[in-house]
Amino acid sequence: MPHDSDTAAQQDAQPLTSKLVNELLSGGRDDVRVEIAQAVGSLLAGERLNASELELAVDVLTVLAQDIQEQVRAAVARSVMSSSLLPRSLACQLANDVETVALPILKATKVLSDNDLIEIVKGGNLEKQLAIAGREEVGSRVVGALLEADRFEVTSAVVENASSEITEEQYHLIMARAETQPALRLAMAERIHLPASVTAKLIDVAAEGILDRLVTSQGIPPFLADQMVTCAQEAILTEQTSEETSEDSLVNFIRHLRSQGKLTETLLLRALLEGYVPFFEAAFAELAGISVRNARAIMYYGGTEGLRKLFVRTKLSELFYLPLQVGARFIREAREEQAGGQGVRWSQDLTDKLIQMLVKIDRGFQYGTVDQIVSKFRYDLENAHPAEAS
Repeated sequence: MPHDSDTAAQQDAQPLTSKLVNELLSGGRDDVRVEIAQAVGSLLAGERLNASELELAVDVLTVLAQDIQEQVRAAVARSVMSSSLLPRSLACQLANDVETVALPILKATKVLSDNDLIEIVKGGNLEKQLAIAGREEVGSRVVGALLEADRFEVTSAVVENASSEITEEQYHLIMARAETQPALRLAMAERIHLPASVTAKLIDVAAEGILDRLVTSQGIPPFLADQMVTCAQEAILTEQTSEETSEDSLVNFIRHLRSQGKLTETLLLRALLEGYVPFFEAAFAELAGISVRNARAIMYYGGTEGLRKLFVRTKLSELFYLPLQVGARFIREAREEQAGGQGVRWSQDLTDKLIQMLVKIDRGFQYGTVDQIVSKFRYDLENAHPAEAS
């Protein structure tokens, strides 16, 4: 005599007819109705039903979705959660059921609208909110409803989901909540393509935490800790680009840095030494008030006179002109030799070669780490005579 599992397999292979459904439903037992839900749901998920079979399958599942037994309704939800043929009305019915029934639907089905999801979020059930926050696609309107729930777990789930569409305004709302939640700030930092204003705010907040720790825990004098934090900030800023970052996004980020007074000589020097060439080029172009394309042409092929005129337009300290001259020549030669400078960042070997070249021309650039050279350069800038630093 065949087992129940064999019966279910046979059902799955047979054409779906009213006679077959009536025979199965007449069994009455909970486990049989679960098997029916699984079998009919798999047919719907397979999306190979003709029109009459589809209508019958939906009718059966609609009846089972109202079954008094939770396990039967849960079986329906699990079997149809990924089907594009699932009627929206049935999806809404299942999504508003108890958690064991609703969560599979909320996590996976694509037939629910943003309005459907928002209404469920407003219902206040934490597990349902978390399921919605973890969906493969979460639109900005749904994100807004989830943030309005004002629950740390839900906000974290939204941020940790790379598919969440978060607007700049919503990012700043999350940042406000993250002031007392380091884990939330960390999750924010791990997202890609953050708005420039959000990235800068994250760096500022992180720097404040570093400063407090250095002063209170490590016994470092405040003035020295502040220098160390500035150095750390600039190191982070130069790393905010990736292979996927467009030139327009990079320019917008740099313009934001400039508006905040952070597009400094020391930041440019660090970008140059560490080989963040696209960042360096875009930053220099922004300060000179010309396009990145024109800045590249003048920096690398405009000769000494062209570079000098461009430098004057930037209003940078005269102390930066030497590293600019050497750096522009170094980048041009590296590209001509196909040794680097084409990607986001070049190798440590090229950084070492550029530093050696600077040292040969000016012993003031004592050979050492990038941090040491940048710190020394910052000291020189702060102590330069006004006439020299103009």
